[in-house]
Amino acid sequence: MKTRKYRILIVTSEDRIALKLKEALELKNWTVVVAPTYNDGLFLFRESEIDLVVADSQLDQGDNLSFLKEIRALSCVPVVTVTNGDTSRTVIEAFSLGADEVIERPYHYDEAVCRVERLFRYYYENSPFYETTGTFKAPGLVVDFAQECVTVENKQVELTHLEYKLLIYLIQHQEQVVARTELLEEVWGYDKFGSNRTVDNVIQKLRKKLGEYSEDVAGFIKTEWRRGYRFKVTN
Repeated sequence: MKTRKYRILIVTSEDRIALKLKEALELKNWTVVVAPTYNDGLFLFRESEIDLVVADSQLDQGDNLSFLKEIRALSCVPVVTVTNGDTSRTVIEAFSLGADEVIERPYHYDEAVCRVERLFRYYYENSPFYETTGTFKAPGLVVDFAQECVTVENKQVELTHLEYKLLIYLIQHQEQVVARTELLEEVWGYDKFGSNRTVDNVIQKLRKKLGEYSEDVAGFIKTEWRRGYRFKVTN
């Protein structure tokens, strides 16, 4: 398995905390970007390839934990929520909304790094998807499982980890209809708080990236009305 340089998004209005946490995370050779506001955080999340989010429970816009709600509507990437530690209700609500980890202030930066590292191991490095070997070939599409490389019409396609895992799962079950709930359970490993909208959003992004090089290849991922998705190669 190749080494990954994960990308982390920190969303907080506290500059000093953001800087120190960024420095601690970068010691692990991870790439860290910082957003000081709610809207900046959403913009960076949508425009960047983000593997994990660390966000304050309350930001400059919206209700408490509104940013977490927004991220969960878009994706199932790991999210660490930072609370003020003044009430257990906030912690419980954060988990109920889909937070993967909650850190209460005050906390040590080394503790935050350890928690982030654990989430990376759980969500990415221990996944059976990365043990797949060999090559899958279809007209215009080549997937090298060992190198985790996807090429369309001889051009490499840059996919996020979730997009890659989703594509591999569909390929492994080609010709079969795969329900959204199954994708949430098997690809995300996250069936309690996920939603059909989450799956549909990632499918849309995956098709768009493949379609930039070949609409035919993007069309291999077919929507089965009210049932889910099917990977079917058409010649």
